[in-house]
Amino acid sequence: MLTASSIWINVATVFAGCSLVVGLGLLFVRATNIERRWLVGLCTILGSGLGIFLVSNYKSFGPSNEVTVAAASALFCVLGFLIGRAIDISLGSREPDAMQPDAATYNVDLAD
Repeated sequence: MLTASSIWINVATVFAGCSLVVGLGLLFVRATNIERRWLVGLCTILGSGLGIFLVSNYKSFGPSNEVTVAAASALFCVLGFLIGRAIDISLGSREPDAMQPDAATYNVDLAD
């Protein structure tokens, strides 16, 4: 049986689902400004997982707290990405791999 829920719970569910898709996309895309895409992607997935957990159990927090649960769910989703990105920035850039060819030149000497 379906139960009626607040519009805020529905919006938070869609937001958490979109955040989960963004986190999964970060795992497989080659971003130019994200050095450790697995770290940022997994932090985003973890944050959206916490948001989805809150939204799915919103009735245990009481009927008057739907807006608070929805806001906390969205906050977890955004904080998951921001914490992962802050860790990535604080660790600095990685050294280029010597075995990987340079994408622009494919390790060809262009001094000729």
